[in-house]
Amino acid sequence: MNRNQENNEKQEQETNAEQEKILESKEEEIKKDPQDEEVIQNTQEKEAIKEPKKKKGSYITGTIGAILGGLVASIPWILTYSFANMIIAALAILIAGGAYLGYKIFKGRIGKGFPVILTIVSLLIVTIVTTVICPLILIAKSGYNVTFYNLESLYVSENRANVGRAIIQDLIISLIFTIIGIAAIVRSIWIQIKNGATSENLKFSSQTTDNTENKELIKPEKRRKKVLTIIIVLLIIAVCVVAGCIVLSNKNKEYTVTGTNLKLNIDETQKLYGTKEEISEEIGEATAQYYDFIIEEIEEKYEISGQIIKKSEYGDTDINTIVQEDRNNFAEYFGEEETSAVEEKELDGKTFRFYSYNYISNTDKECRTNVYLYEEEENYLWIEVRSLREIETTEIDQVIENLFK
Repeated sequence: MNRNQENNEKQEQETNAEQEKILESKEEEIKKDPQDEEVIQNTQEKEAIKEPKKKKGSYITGTIGAILGGLVASIPWILTYSFANMIIAALAILIAGGAYLGYKIFKGRIGKGFPVILTIVSLLIVTIVTTVICPLILIAKSGYNVTFYNLESLYVSENRANVGRAIIQDLIISLIFTIIGIAAIVRSIWIQIKNGATSENLKFSSQTTDNTENKELIKPEKRRKKVLTIIIVLLIIAVCVVAGCIVLSNKNKEYTVTGTNLKLNIDETQKLYGTKEEISEEIGEATAQYYDFIIEEIEEKYEISGQIIKKSEYGDTDINTIVQEDRNNFAEYFGEEETSAVEEKELDGKTFRFYSYNYISNTDKECRTNVYLYEEEENYLWIEVRSLREIETTEIDQVIENLFK
């Protein structure tokens, strides 16, 4: 009995020891098992803390980038419109492309709103460029002060109604070209977004089949360099074109007075209306009835008006009598003390009959008109120079002398 009891006790001890080992090994396995719920939960929490949040982008920053990119890309459009008087449809693609690149550079969100933003920004830029920026450049080229008052007058002034209508017509054409230009890009973007494209692999091409997946994607660093290179090239081209236009616009123009052999030297500080049609359109029909050309000085120091009258209209009256009678008419109206005597002036080897008279303008400014009469073979050229009285006559003489050089 004692032996049997001893054997039974040994077996129990051995069994208990085995069970304890099994339990210990299970506990170790549970601790090491990555599938354990508590272990998984703890692991996920730690990874969530360590893993940074992925940037999804922002429609706001993307819109800002699209505006800046579109404005940079609109430079060729502005130059061709303002200096070459041309609208090139292909340049609308540049504006849309610039908006697209600007959107990506500024980390814009790639979603369904992206094509909408691209379309709206491109159309707004074309509208602003066509109705504001280009007209202001044209105003500056014409020698007027660049102000929003002068810009407004293009649209509301009766004398410039034709100009305003032409700008609106150009805007309509520009918007049509822009819509055509961005249609392909917007369609491509819609297709790629629906197929799960991201900002890193989004392309202009609408071919988003397996062929594109087999191609090696351009690294972001190289793409950014490519974008910057394009922008820099566009800016260099723009600067060169502007510089060339400035140089060309600064060259003096030679104007032949209608019906004569007289040639006038118009410099970069002067704006010329060389026909009655131009005078009528820009200044008014009443003024066009009297003058054959008008020259305005950019800084508004003076204004030159010219009129050709055939000698036959004066009959046998000699030139001295003609100018004296003209002078007397003004002396009777303004007073002898405000009217100078008639004299001869030699300007650049040409002989002029000259006199001047003082008057007060409608804006209560003290003004003076210098009158020059030049005799040609069959015609007389009357030149009137209106200026403020503070400008010396000798300075006006120099203007007339330069005009005939």
